[in-house]
Amino acid sequence: MTPLSFDEIYSEFHGKILRYVQRYVGVDVAEDVTQAVFLRVSESLDRFEGRSNLGTWIYRIATNAALDHVRQQASRDKKLNLIADSPLAAIGAPSPPGDRASPEGKAESGEMRA
Repeated sequence: MTPLSFDEIYSEFHGKILRYVQRYVGVDVAEDVTQAVFLRVSESLDRFEGRSNLGTWIYRIATNAALDHVRQQASRDKKLNLIADSPLAAIGAPSPPGDRASPEGKAESGEMRA
């Protein structure tokens, strides 16, 4: 059997993997996760030993990438909830440096003084 080129693999599997990944992560980020899948495929294609079907191998990579994304999103959400629920947030303590509102946002919410 002649090995497929990456372009052939991408053409054959992109649509299938995109639809598969959408079930895990939703439509909004499915394309990004799918691109991550094919990046992993391209980086690992020379190490594919053929002990399983190529499609099975690609779907395993897709599953892992989608689960990685879901875990990372859950971790981010948990951190944001911890910050929002902290006692310091309730008394108006400054936000962590990366979470500061822009001057425009502060002006709109009435936080800036004249």
